[in-house]
Amino acid sequence: MNLSITTTTANFVFVYFFTIILRRNYYCWAQQQCEADDPANNPFSLSPTITLDRVRRCRNNSPWACHGVTTRSEYRCFRHMRKEPQKKLYISELNVPSRSNTKNFALFIAGQQNSNGQSSGITGQRSSYKDKFERKTASFSPYQLAKNSLANTILSSGLFSADDTFVGLVFDAQFNYEFPDKNTIEKSYIEYILSKLNTENIETIYIAGHSRGGCLAMRIAQELTHRA
Repeated sequence: MNLSITTTTANFVFVYFFTIILRRNYYCWAQQQCEADDPANNPFSLSPTITLDRVRRCRNNSPWACHGVTTRSEYRCFRHMRKEPQKKLYISELNVPSRSNTKNFALFIAGQQNSNGQSSGITGQRSSYKDKFERKTASFSPYQLAKNSLANTILSSGLFSADDTFVGLVFDAQFNYEFPDKNTIEKSYIEYILSKLNTENIETIYIAGHSRGGCLAMRIAQELTHRA
């Protein structure tokens, strides 16, 4: 697997590591002072409305018996995690080309969340997004993203094409500080990422994360680099 892996980890508005090619884009995102680029150079446009999924949901609304089920088949990769965190794991797959056409993979991971959900400048998520989900709710659409996010800045930079780039937003990664099973959680994300791409075709993997999401991003990058 011959590829380039880039990670961006942020603590509030401070970036610890990012590549030179992304330096101006991050500055624009943080300062919101850059002029719009030529639309002809921006083949990728992040839609302001998305579908937000929960990895696992209950089959009924009973407060005693959940009888949980995985929301979509592609989220079975997270079966290694405990069932309760799976019900609090929220993902949106914005762009999903076929595995054979995927040359670039971009994943944006928010920091550790509270019970209702917090906003994030990495993904563009707004606070209290979890309030839109009841016990049986699998997905919510349309969900309105904030425009001034790192994800929007990177995707509109012209670095990636919608034809060959998988893009995912992780609102709540469930990689919490107090959780003991970090290796199991990391294993689930590695399996999820590899299910979206063909290692013979992939050229670039870009992973950005804030706070605990940044810790997860660095661990994923380390494991993928080791495998490459």
